[in-house]
Parts: sequence; structure tokens; C-alpha cells
Amino acid sequence: MRVLWFEQFALARTRGFYLLPRDDGSVVGAALLARADDHPDERPTKMDVMSPYLGSRMNQGTLRNVERFGTLPKFTRCGDDAPRRAADGKIIAWVQGRAEFGPRALGNRSILADPRSPSIKETINAKVKFRAEFRTFAPSILHEHGNEYFEHYQESPYIKRTLKFRETAAGKVPSVVHEYGTGRLQTVKKHPDSPHYASKVASR
Repeated sequence: MRVLWFEQFALARTRGFYLLPRDDGSVVGAALLARADDHPDERPTKMDVMSPYLGSRMNQGTLRNVERFGTLPKFTRCGDDAPRRAADGKIIAWVQGRAEFGPRALGNRSILADPRSPSIKETINAKVKFRAEFRTFAPSILHEHGNEYFEHYQESPYIKRTLKFRETAAGKVPSVVHEYGTGRLQTVKKHPDSPHYASKVASR
């Protein structure tokens, strides 16, 4: 309920504030405030979106080690076939490009599954994440369709917003609907050479 209250406050009182792709944005904000104090005559420039993909890249040696030492019975590349496999009930480890530098999986190191399955949340928590069954997952949605699923829709590329599902949409994706009918979503926009976006288009 506290999260819902904050979202209502944000909608009513604030517009266009910048959210970093991790939880320590106050550090950057403090640095910007200190600079403003030291340079009162300097006009602030518009802050560009910070890329969260600053981590390591996956190489063939790492993949071979996953196959050799991991507990998976077999290791299969799915690529363009990912939407069909997810629709068939498979759980997909999605790896592309550089890893996210923050704590959230934003498409380059993510677990993908079909949210239409009522049981997929419990399956992932029990067999993959090994955590309590009530723990939730972020719905990842194409930005251009966000308003169809969420009330007062706002872009949320870094899983920073918790929005209310529309009543007409919640029943379509039961495994990502949180308590009180909310979802802490990630919005995905079209980007050149983005397999993650392509997988969302194909699975729609």
C-alpha cells in the first residue's frame, strides 16, 4: 500500500523527474546538487538517459563453463524461437550484450516466461530462484501497448514504477499481477539490433 500511495503522490505532484536504473540515485542527485551550489550561474543541461548496460559481456568460454559445471540437463540456443518456447511453458535464460550494472534484470540478463500461465510464477520461484512462492516478477511490456494494460500508464524502463493493472487486462497475465492488482513493470522500446524488443513483438 505504501508503494501505491507513493505512485499516486508522484502522479499528482511530480512530472518528468529522472530515475536512475538502480537504487542509489540519491548519490548522483547529491552530486548534482553540490555542483549547482558551487556554480549558481550555470544553467543545468538536460540529462541524457543513462545506459544500465555497463557490465561484463558473455563470452564463449563462460558459456562452455555453464554447460560443463551447471545443473541444466542441456543447453540450447533459442534466439528467434524464444517466444514459441515460452508459450510452450519453457523458462528461458535470456543473455545478450553487456550485463546490467544495477540489481535489476532489464533484458540483457533476464528470465523470460509466459505470464499468461497461472502457475509459472510458482515454478520459477521453486525451481530457478529458490525463493518464497509469494515473491513477484516484473511484467515486461512493449511501450506502445502500455496504456492497454495499465491505468495512468507511464514509461518505466528500469522497473521503477508500480502501476495498477486495468481490470480488463489483469486476467490475461495472472503470473505478473501483484497484490492489490499492481505490476512493477519494465517498458521496452524499439532499439536498433534489440533482440529483447524483437522477442516481445513476436510473443505479443
